[in-house]
Amino acid sequence: MPAPSTELANATAELRRQQEHLRAITEAAYDGVISADGEGRIIYFNPAAARIFGYSEAEAVGQLLSALMPNYRERYRDGLIPCLATGRPTVQGKTIELTGWRKNGEQFPLEASLSTWNTGESSFFSGIVRDITERRQAEDTLAKQAAELARSNAELERFAYVTSHDLQEPLRGITGCLNLLEERYGPELDQPARTLIAHSVAGSNRLRAMINGLLAYSRAGASADLEPIESAVILEQSLENLKTSMDEAGAHVTAGPLPRIWGSSIELSQVFLNLVGNAIKFRGDRAPEVFVFCERQNDAWKFSVRDNGIGIDPEFFERVFRIFQRLHGRTEYPGAGIGLAICKKIVERRGGCIWVDSEPGQGSTFCFTVPDPKEP
Repeated sequence: MPAPSTELANATAELRRQQEHLRAITEAAYDGVISADGEGRIIYFNPAAARIFGYSEAEAVGQLLSALMPNYRERYRDGLIPCLATGRPTVQGKTIELTGWRKNGEQFPLEASLSTWNTGESSFFSGIVRDITERRQAEDTLAKQAAELARSNAELERFAYVTSHDLQEPLRGITGCLNLLEERYGPELDQPARTLIAHSVAGSNRLRAMINGLLAYSRAGASADLEPIESAVILEQSLENLKTSMDEAGAHVTAGPLPRIWGSSIELSQVFLNLVGNAIKFRGDRAPEVFVFCERQNDAWKFSVRDNGIGIDPEFFERVFRIFQRLHGRTEYPGAGIGLAICKKIVERRGGCIWVDSEPGQGSTFCFTVPDPKEP
């Protein structure tokens, strides 16, 4: 057997090796690593901490932690004081934001993870610190950009509403004059003149439809209050409003179990009306078959509206959600190209997303999510 002195020497050497290995790791760490004794005096200060605070290791060792992080005791008080009193670790890796002080007097935001430990008689602190100045600046910049974007969007919506509302009256005047011209002088006009009047009236009607669509888009999702709603009831009411078009097309709509969600009945109704209405409109030779179903997806409900219609080429998946974008001529399928844009605006304003999965001739499945972290 090895002599006791040999065992001690081997153990000491192993301990020294482990200490050197640990020091090599902390010396190379990107984050600051600081250790302090039970009185809060620094006993270890790695190069990253020196870079963050501006003190050399020699300058930092022996200083109080409060000189670098004035409010650390206050923020960690619930854990540190019991540890000092009992010698038991009560704070383990809790991350918190503090204010740091550099050697030059500059204050900066600091993220610290501070743990406590003891050796039987003495308690110690060991902390990992990170300068989050750049992150905070980036967050502030993003917040300002988001606020500016929200303000800009609000101004655009107000402009769209006012402009489209004000255009209604002169458009009515133009259409009225054209109708009056045809009524009074129709017998005296030749066929080319009557054709021009008909084209002008048709153009005015299309413009009116676009203006009404712009008004609807500017109001979509603007001020509806959120509340617990039964999505099955909202779908049933929406289908009642679509009864005439369903009967004319011979459409059959079925639904799986639909949940009680936190949302707006007005907004959900608009989405159902547009998605089911499109499934009925964009049909092929077969009678429309529409299936509405829902499933839980993490902290959201995923609704799907599947049909057996004409389908959509994948290259147009994004385009169909843009305002006034049409894939077909007006003689084939009427409409102003506003419905899906309204759905997208409503869904995204509430923090959800909307997309389509389809192939030409194979029908389409439109999906949208409704954030719902807690069931109402």
